[in-house]
Amino acid sequence: MQRRLSFAERSPIIDEQSRRLSDLLDDVEDIVALVGMDGRVLYANCAGADLLARLSGHAARSIVGKRLSELGMPMPFETDSSELRAKLERCGSFTSETVQDGRWRENKVTAIRSKGGDIVAFAVVSRDIHERKQAEEKLAEALAFRDRIMSILGHDLRNPLGAIAALSKISMRRDDVPAGVRTRLEQMNLAAVRSLAMIETLLDFSESRFKGTLRITPVRVNLLDIARGVVEEWSAAHAGRSIDVATSGEGWLEVDPVRITQLLSNLIGNALIHGASDSTIRVRVETGEEEAVIGVHNCGPIIPADQILALFEPFRHGTPATAGRPRGLGLGLFIVRQIVSSHGGTVAVESNAAAGTTFTVRLPRKSSAG
Repeated sequence: MQRRLSFAERSPIIDEQSRRLSDLLDDVEDIVALVGMDGRVLYANCAGADLLARLSGHAARSIVGKRLSELGMPMPFETDSSELRAKLERCGSFTSETVQDGRWRENKVTAIRSKGGDIVAFAVVSRDIHERKQAEEKLAEALAFRDRIMSILGHDLRNPLGAIAALSKISMRRDDVPAGVRTRLEQMNLAAVRSLAMIETLLDFSESRFKGTLRITPVRVNLLDIARGVVEEWSAAHAGRSIDVATSGEGWLEVDPVRITQLLSNLIGNALIHGASDSTIRVRVETGEEEAVIGVHNCGPIIPADQILALFEPFRHGTPATAGRPRGLGLGLFIVRQIVSSHGGTVAVESNAAAGTTFTVRLPRKSSAG
């Protein structure tokens, strides 16, 4: 059995008062090392000395006192000690992931300062994260495969569902269709249209997952006209609900009209589902000199403050579904955030018992999309 190096053998430079701490550090699996700004190893626990010895070919007992360059090792994450000093002066500490000895490690570098405040050394704590990285890679591959399958299914299902929606709509226009059959055709059409909307949402989700953002094609449009059109559609579909729209400004801005229509539709649909059934949904659209503001307000159950940020995460649902409140995919608000982000805007939520819940979107009037 190999004899463990004594503290004095490994680091005669360290103060006597650090012996107990060193003994504790020798028992941990993480690598702990102290390196001078000239690259000289001042201290290494057993795990650190063993790794440096294995990588360099030097004996473990000879590691302390040698410079990293002598051990065939570069200064951590920097090729120049002045760059490292500048980074430590700026950040105090930083974390990086590297591959050492064929395994992924997470390394935290922290500045060690003298009583006068000068950086005289840096501490390195290195942890083996190889299994975690492998698990992350497998998960990423599984998610990518899932997204590809979702995208393929979405494209393949869109055509037959579109045909069902179109044929049912055409059939409803016939004068010789019995009333009972017409009702069934209306139900079929609504189901097909709803399925198509869900597929489009899934395709948008897949696109945002692959590209990090949604593709937009900004053109000069009138936001007030878009808002009025969306409100009219929702009012026709929910004749028993009250939806008001208030507008101000000229309304002209550069946005993707299809995406902004989708954004407004998602926000109004969300308000209809989660708002009180006897309350009015209020839509506000304003265009100023630099930005446009869209607000959608509803009364009803408030959103707890600790749940607001999670609203925009994928597959998140608000209040549970009931007979009158269908359960969606939990992607509506996620898509809203992606659309807003693609336009360089912001979205915020305020919810309290006194004022109700308001989603506020701010969009620049001029597009920055290339």
